[in-house]
Amino acid sequence: MSRHSMPFLGKALGPPGIVVGIALAVLYWLLLAAVSAAVQGVFVAALYRYARTKDVSAGFRREDFSMAWQPRA
Repeated sequence: MSRHSMPFLGKALGPPGIVVGIALAVLYWLLLAAVSAAVQGVFVAALYRYARTKDVSAGFRREDFSMAWQPRA
């Protein structure tokens, strides 16, 4: 290995580095899942409000919802 190449994390930091890396990856994915669920919940609530009342919630445009579903034939 040349002195300019980056060593692998596990080789450079050993087993503690691997454990820390895995823990950070798990925390990242949990945070990503929580943010995604929150954003989806806000959108679904606003979409429900639009479907029931045709009122558009603040922060959204009518175009955001108008093509969200097609009426039944």
